[in-house]
Amino acid sequence: MVRAQTIYASLRTCDDASVDQAIAAAMPTVHVADMPEVVQVAIYRHRPESLSSLVTHFHRMPASIQGAVVSQAARLDAELRQAFQNRQTQTAVNALKIIQRSRAYRLAYLVSDQLTHDRPALHRAASECLHALTDGMNSSQEPSSNQSAQVRFLIEAVENAASHYEKHAQTEVITSLLSLSRRLSPAARQIFDHPRRPAVVVAQQLLAQPTDPAALRSILPSLAVTSLAPAARLGLHRAVTERGLEIFLLDSHLLLVPAISRSLAHVNHPYHMLPGGIPGALPGALPGAGVGAEKALSPQALQGLPRWIAALPLPPKDQAKAWADLAGAEDPLVRSSALRCLFQAAAASDDPEYLSAIAVYTAGSDPDLARIALRYLIRCSWSGLDALISKLLQSPFPHVVELAQARLAAVGFDRLWRSWPKLSAAQRLASGAAAIRLVPTFFSQLGAKLAAADRAEQLRALAVVQELNQGQVFERLLLRLSRHKDDVIASSAVGALGAVGSIESLVALEAALNHTNARVRANAVEALEKLRSQRHLSRLRQMAQHDHARPRANAIHTLLRKHPADAICLLNTMLTDKRTQHRLSALWLVESAGALDVAHQVGAMSINDPDLKVRLRARDVMANLIARLRQSAHPHMASTTSA
Repeated sequence: MVRAQTIYASLRTCDDASVDQAIAAAMPTVHVADMPEVVQVAIYRHRPESLSSLVTHFHRMPASIQGAVVSQAARLDAELRQAFQNRQTQTAVNALKIIQRSRAYRLAYLVSDQLTHDRPALHRAASECLHALTDGMNSSQEPSSNQSAQVRFLIEAVENAASHYEKHAQTEVITSLLSLSRRLSPAARQIFDHPRRPAVVVAQQLLAQPTDPAALRSILPSLAVTSLAPAARLGLHRAVTERGLEIFLLDSHLLLVPAISRSLAHVNHPYHMLPGGIPGALPGALPGAGVGAEKALSPQALQGLPRWIAALPLPPKDQAKAWADLAGAEDPLVRSSALRCLFQAAAASDDPEYLSAIAVYTAGSDPDLARIALRYLIRCSWSGLDALISKLLQSPFPHVVELAQARLAAVGFDRLWRSWPKLSAAQRLASGAAAIRLVPTFFSQLGAKLAAADRAEQLRALAVVQELNQGQVFERLLLRLSRHKDDVIASSAVGALGAVGSIESLVALEAALNHTNARVRANAVEALEKLRSQRHLSRLRQMAQHDHARPRANAIHTLLRKHPADAICLLNTMLTDKRTQHRLSALWLVESAGALDVAHQVGAMSINDPDLKVRLRARDVMANLIARLRQSAHPHMASTTSA
């Protein structure tokens, strides 16, 4: 044994060509026990004659020794090419097996040549070799940059072999071509341009009755080929019914190809293309879903389900529900993908079902998606947003609550602001009180309106402040506006100061009693009366005699409470004033104050006043006074009438 090892060692380094001739001559008869050493010597010497013998007698070697030869395939390119040239069938078959087992994609053209040449004895082995090479490539990871050229060699070889299908008639070649359909060149796709071509007919048969794993994997890519799409859809339906969705959902990224997704949209029985049960989904199955042997989807397959649903020709209601059911999926990628699909569908359609499905995600377990979904619905002004906002105020997610409050603030104030002129006094009080309680930014928004440059906005804001009795909140701003050069704004600000009561506001109101504008003075009198101030009575007496109609009436109105005897005299004087507007203001004061002491004079005015407008107004006031007298004389009758 030691002597044999010495001989093999010396043969490795011997330069004599006769050694290689001896190895080639001995290879057919060498004993199995000695074959490993002989093969190692041939590999080490790396001479053409000895290497060729390895290919020629490959079929005689045990599996372990064949593995050693296959591992050296990268050094056998010349010998493998020579094996196909010597016209010995077994040697060529050996070469095909070495190429197949070593995945020598760069030599795939040699395999293809055996199918295009007139060597029928090699057609079967060559087609099996190509099929095994394509299976190996499809099952491996995406090739690296240094491998991509070799992969391209294989694709070109399969394309070449398929184009000569009429010559070799090997079904495995068409199967290999279908499995590579997502990688084929535009020129190779021309093979399928003629539906009656034998290769196309075989491809249609393989797709319609998919049993081979390669045919199953080729169904989705084949949807993009016009001549193969009907058969691919038929095979898809059968495969889903018998095997489930798993294999197709794992390839759902192919649906990003527009031609594939468009073809899938023509599939029959789309409900059969949905899983019967979605792990972790919300309850509620779609009609007819999951027909067939559907198994539980793996997490990886489930990630492709949202895109799959998007491609199916489902009615908007059912499609939206299928995505909504995924709101409870455990995988965040599934939830986010489904929500993204809903956004895309809602943007492309006016159907409200998609927005309703998006609303489901606001109540899901993912705070980020809940916030994103709510933002989208706010942006779209969804019709059900108000009801949703009221629910989300109780959300367990702080950011969602903040967003809901912000929306409520914006919508609540804006709605009150727009409708304010149309509301009655009671409605204004009720709506305003609710807005103050529920809208966190009510005062900041109202303050912004008070400080606005737009005159109409300022006046409406002042009216809101005054009617809701919120002058104290805006005292500084009201004090500044009470000195505004616009008399209407100044008078409104003065009126709103009647709810403040601070020393500064009293001083401002007393100063307003001397304002040049009668409206400002009149509002100042009303505001001071609300505050029950006693420091301006002398000024009120002056105003009750010599001011404009409205501030004069307001001044007398205040004096009626403080000095009724003097006020009645001043009121009698105003009722007999020569100016029509003063008499009308005096009648307003009689009615509002219920001044029965001057009822006889009002009655006379309803008959004798020279102005028709005054006479009519006096009649109305007199009727109201009589009604008050009756009410005070028979209060039980008034209460019965009221009831």
